[in-house]
Amino acid sequence: MPNNFISQPDLVKLSQRLSARSRLYAPILDFNDLHLTLITAENADKIVFDRHNTVEPAKGLVFKVSEKVSDYFGPQEDLKNDQEVVLLGVKACDVNALRIEDRVFLEGEFKDPFYQKNREKLTVISVDCSDFKNTCFCTLAGYKPYAEKDFDLNLSKLSDGYLVEVGSQKGEKIIAANRELFKDAPSAAEGERQRNRQQLTRELELQNDKFETRASLHEIHRLNDDPKSQAFKQITRNCVECLGCNKICPTCTCFLLVDNAVPAETKEHYERFKIWDSCLQNTYARVAGGANPRNKLFERLQNRYNCKFNYSYERLGVYTCVGCGRCIDCCMAKIDMREAFKEQGKEIVRMAVLK
Repeated sequence: MPNNFISQPDLVKLSQRLSARSRLYAPILDFNDLHLTLITAENADKIVFDRHNTVEPAKGLVFKVSEKVSDYFGPQEDLKNDQEVVLLGVKACDVNALRIEDRVFLEGEFKDPFYQKNREKLTVISVDCSDFKNTCFCTLAGYKPYAEKDFDLNLSKLSDGYLVEVGSQKGEKIIAANRELFKDAPSAAEGERQRNRQQLTRELELQNDKFETRASLHEIHRLNDDPKSQAFKQITRNCVECLGCNKICPTCTCFLLVDNAVPAETKEHYERFKIWDSCLQNTYARVAGGANPRNKLFERLQNRYNCKFNYSYERLGVYTCVGCGRCIDCCMAKIDMREAFKEQGKEIVRMAVLK
């Protein structure tokens, strides 16, 4: 299908229409940063469509922070979620993260029915990054600052509006239902988009050039999957185990099942919730007898990094870090994952010399 074009005023109109028909979330500038916000007709004109990613990851719309999954010993409730959700203005890092979440929760013999229901109700309208934060490093992780697939619509900012690329039938339906807001794309639009993408990618690569490693990130973490490695002891020296990096990560998938007693008129019944878990927490790997294979904090951070660049890579064939930089932004100890790459690279050299 040929690409379409939409002007900025018409994009605001589209946002207002989408917010009237579904729960629409989009970036709004608040407290000097972009936050994923529920949009209404009143604040649709405040949406920031381009720029960089939001503070909050998009995964919370499909993999809920807390979600009831069962009632037992009591009345059963209908757990279906039939409300349509539209995610507008999401950046490539979150689109890539949702793809990783999909693979974890939807591939294989067992599928998470709650995640699946949330995902089916989600429409993703992504937008190319037009700038980036000093903590962004998607290119180091093998990704781009623009979505290449797995969106329903993708918008690319041009000098006088947005080039619109259709990625699914959901996207086609949005254009068909709002046909008067879209025009045929100008002949020069794709060339302008390509130049914009190339320029931003070069600038982002230049920002992260000092963090480039001679070995691949997978090789670095594979070689550092050793309890005797000194690199992680150095990296975690200021870590306070706040768990912020786990909670803000758009690709973490660990969860706990927790039961709560609920008083009823006649007797108690119980509700079971699925809640996010954190591999940096000191009780994460502890077993019933009290033994803990990752009792030390540096061992847990080492496991976290290896999960992103080693274990998951072996299983899925991609890094499960998308380089969004959120873990760097939120870290109270100022731990920079990119600096960790360099420290581990030095560790590999030291290990090679010792051998």
